[in-house]
Amino acid sequence: MASYQFKVDMPCEGCVNAIKRSLNKTFGEELAAVDTDLSTQLVKVSLKSGGAAITYDQVKEALVKTGKTVTEIPQ
Repeated sequence: MASYQFKVDMPCEGCVNAIKRSLNKTFGEELAAVDTDLSTQLVKVSLKSGGAAITYDQVKEALVKTGKTVTEIPQ
């Protein structure tokens, strides 16, 4: 199972919901989980084993489309 982590500017729960909706819409059933932490501004995206073809850059692009500032965290 692939897993990617990003620092995302998300000041409120509404931002968290927007991020989750965007990722669910983009990756659908290939998405295993989206874990967010408002205090650290971290988003961890876990993909099912069949979603291994989804790259770090594709997940980052989906996050950027939400209009939030996304900072890469070395994987």
